[in-house]
Amino acid sequence: MENKNLFIITSAICTTYGSSDERLLQTMHTIDSIRSKYDNVDIWIIDSSINGIKPYMINLLNADFINMSDDEEVLNIFKTSQGSDETIGFIKNRTESYCTLKVLKERAGQLKAYERVYKISGRYFLSNKFNISNHLAKNKIVIKEKTRSLFKNPIPITGSEFKHDCVMYSFCSFLIEDMISILEGVRKDIELSFLEYTKGNLRYCDMEHALYLHLPKKKVKYIQHAHVIGRIGGIENKLYVG
Repeated sequence: MENKNLFIITSAICTTYGSSDERLLQTMHTIDSIRSKYDNVDIWIIDSSINGIKPYMINLLNADFINMSDDEEVLNIFKTSQGSDETIGFIKNRTESYCTLKVLKERAGQLKAYERVYKISGRYFLSNKFNISNHLAKNKIVIKEKTRSLFKNPIPITGSEFKHDCVMYSFCSFLIEDMISILEGVRKDIELSFLEYTKGNLRYCDMEHALYLHLPKKKVKYIQHAHVIGRIGGIENKLYVG
């Protein structure tokens, strides 16, 4: 697989909110945008659709589909995250951290065969300003530079004053063990904050804040813009341009 790249799309096409068909079309656009930029590329979709994804949807996606809808821990996350003001946020962050980490661990050998691994959130797409050369960084993780947390007093809530937008980042396949270690820390922080939240404490650690805490600064190349576009989570009228 010399010079071949891999894109991992984290996805939940069928959810309890929004149109599944619209989310499917947006995910197809994600795939098309990747293939328009990269000739030699594989694409994996890690999907944790709670309502179960239909076979025709999988057939329409030109990618290696990893179906985690029936995964025991994914079902447990959905069940235990119900009934809070942050239900959607907890489901998204708990499932994404768990599913991504599980796939990286189970397929670590395969991942090492690629030159570079990219992670992009489902339904986001590479804009026409996306520059491949920004990610040509040997033995580096590439991510959009930090921004301040949107929380007024973030440290007691998230543990961090800063965050990294994690809709898009990449890493050299040589760093697969490092990425597993990073995501283990991220998942632990998210689960601990969820546990505290269930006890009535004001805690909410998400992927963005936890990544800032666990990324080893010396192994990171920061870029000003990721040049991806998409709709933010379940907020169908809010556009992300990064």
